[in-house]
Amino acid sequence: MTRPKKSFSPEYKDEAVKMVIESSRPVARVAKELGINEGTLGNWVAVYRREHAGEEPPPTVTERARLRELERENRERPNSATARVKRARRDPRHSSRNRTSSAGRAAVDLRITRGLLPGRGPASCNDAASYRTDGTHRAGVLR
Repeated sequence: MTRPKKSFSPEYKDEAVKMVIESSRPVARVAKELGINEGTLGNWVAVYRREHAGEEPPPTVTERARLRELERENRERPNSATARVKRARRDPRHSSRNRTSSAGRAAVDLRITRGLLPGRGPASCNDAASYRTDGTHRAGVLR
């Protein structure tokens, strides 16, 4: 069963759009308050913003001060990814390329103890526990 299409007056649309734009509230919240579909209200807001693209008032003095403060914070606090890259360049121990995951080390251990790596493990040495995860022998002899 289909519902009849609702039609809204231009004045109603303008008021709904102003509620979103002037109060900076999410479209979904305003649409729920008004009892209309959020996609419908979102379309109205998009049309309004396209039609009034150059008419946005300049930021107030307090807004400009807040923007400057946030920009300063962003400059002072480095991005965690950027910090990791810089740290890796300074110290090769922090590079992810130099690390072997615990799963990778476990796989090597398993292959050593089962004698699946050539020249390593019980097939060539009676003491499989004497091999480290990197394949070197505890005594320092690489087999």
